[in-house]
Amino acid sequence: MKVVHLIAGNINGGAARGAYWLHKGLLEQGIDSTIITSSELTLGEPEIIGILNEENKELYKNNLQSEKKILSEYSNKSAELFSTGLFGFKLKSLDKIKKSDIIHLHWVNDNFLDISELSLFNKPIIWTLRDMWPITGGCHYAINCERYKSKCGKCPLLGSEIESDLSEFVQQRKEDLLPKDIYYVGISKWITEQARLSQILRGKKVSTIANCIDTLEYFPIDKSQSRSILGINTPKKIILIGATRIKDSYKGFNLLKNVLGNLDKEKYFLAVFGAVNDADISQFGFEYKRFGYLYDTVSLRLVYSASDVFLCTSTLEAFGKTVAESMSCGTPVVCFDCCGPSEIVEHNTSGYKAKPYDTQDMVNGINHICFSPNYKDISSSANKRILNFFDKSKAAEKYAKLYLSIKSGSN
Repeated sequence: MKVVHLIAGNINGGAARGAYWLHKGLLEQGIDSTIITSSELTLGEPEIIGILNEENKELYKNNLQSEKKILSEYSNKSAELFSTGLFGFKLKSLDKIKKSDIIHLHWVNDNFLDISELSLFNKPIIWTLRDMWPITGGCHYAINCERYKSKCGKCPLLGSEIESDLSEFVQQRKEDLLPKDIYYVGISKWITEQARLSQILRGKKVSTIANCIDTLEYFPIDKSQSRSILGINTPKKIILIGATRIKDSYKGFNLLKNVLGNLDKEKYFLAVFGAVNDADISQFGFEYKRFGYLYDTVSLRLVYSASDVFLCTSTLEAFGKTVAESMSCGTPVVCFDCCGPSEIVEHNTSGYKAKPYDTQDMVNGINHICFSPNYKDISSSANKRILNFFDKSKAAEKYAKLYLSIKSGSN
């Protein structure tokens, strides 16, 4: 069984990381799994093939400029990510693609894949839905917009007032060009439900296999030891905040401001990683330590383990990778009871799910978790929750069964 995963972007972070862990789990299952990626980082692993040679770097540069030119026509476009799926590398000619039994798509944007090429593969295709892009007219999360459920156009992300705009074109192109026999898999029940409601996939079969992390990489370390290594010396409870694109509106940064504004600064210390600068965090008057971007699991494991609670204010999230990583390290999570994170956290057992989008309830949740007399039990439950349901071995077993059923024709 030869499976080729197509993954765009940095293989060491973001949506690609869940796909990478699945790949590692599949190798352990005896599946001949290969990743083809636009990431220049291949981790020195022979099963990861980077395609950015000199010729493809020039192609990527030209494609990037072409997409930028198209998007520049929308002068009122927001800063949120919008992808057209119009440009990509010539993947069908790759030897690994030709010899594969199954092509498995993950996050394929950033001008990695032109969707018109999918019909040329002549292979069974699985597409794991890691955000909303496969089901929309170009946005990766439909923020305060439900047009993906009917007809895109007048796209609020593009700042468009025209019905027949780029989003309408991209949506129609997907309806016209996507092969009818793709197997779609959501990484959470929430993203699966959005897919079933969408115009593009309405009537299509969409199943759910929960996203995964590597619990051999994320595990609890003694809090005092972690804090000592990180240079944190405080008697206060530590709240961890982190995301690679925290300023994206669906990450809830404005809600985070309200939460922090209502917490006792004498009781809490903030640990921050990712796309958060000093100006963002110093305005609230907390003691804090900022770690910047963390890509290695050792540093992330220490930061998670050193904290008392991880705060997730996302309002749209297909899964919640950082939520699962934190819990795997024994650090409970406070999130809103919505979308992907709500399927990971068990209320009052492994964390706290605040009423959407009630920031005072989130404050209550932080206080409840951090000062609970049963904190050690909550911490242990968080770790066990991930071990039992979200380890890479669980996802790999389910995908291996799906691959076999597709190859045998029984699916």
